Amino acid sequence: MKKIILSAFALFLLFSPQAFAHTYLDVTTPANEEVVTTDIQTIELNYSGQIEEGSFFTLEGSDGNEIPVSSFAVNGGKLTGHLDEPLNNDTYTVKWNSISQDGHPLSGDFSFTVDKAVGEQIDEVKTEEQPNIQNTEQESEYMTPSTEVVEKDEQNSSTPLIIAGIILTVLIAISAFVLWKRKK
Repeated sequence: MKKIILSAFALFLLFSPQAFAHTYLDVTTPANEEVVTTDIQTIELNYSGQIEEGSFFTLEGSDGNEIPVSSFAVNGGKLTGHLDEPLNNDTYTVKWNSISQDGHPLSGDFSFTVDKAVGEQIDEVKTEEQPNIQNTEQESEYMTPSTEVVEKDEQNSSTPLIIAGIILTVLIAISAFVLWKRKK
């Protein structure tokens, strides 16, 4: 019986680091709900851990039409998409699908707005940017990746961990009961 308990404990220790190491989307550039005032041709998604080749995202304008992404690059925990041309003024949604290093599928979305000055208005915008800096800092808490997406991924990834914990608890309880019965 001691061998069974030790084996169960060894299996738990062997697999528990993997159970706690699920990857999630950490930071995006541009950030969720950010208003971008410059040309943008690159979108970056940074994850808390490594992601696999085959991870990608789609980019949609406010009209629902997909904007083509010319290439993707995966480097460790960063997914970068390159666009052929700078984005026009509009609100965009990035819908991402990634594969973590342990094979766990990840997905979600975030939005940002491009609001560049056009033509002669550039000088006016530069002089008006100073007062908006304080508002941007105050709103920075809203410019982080969507916590709703992160929470969905964390909830989905914790299910196997909960099941494994319940099974382990039941095995330990049964082993303790059998040992207790043998001593009597």
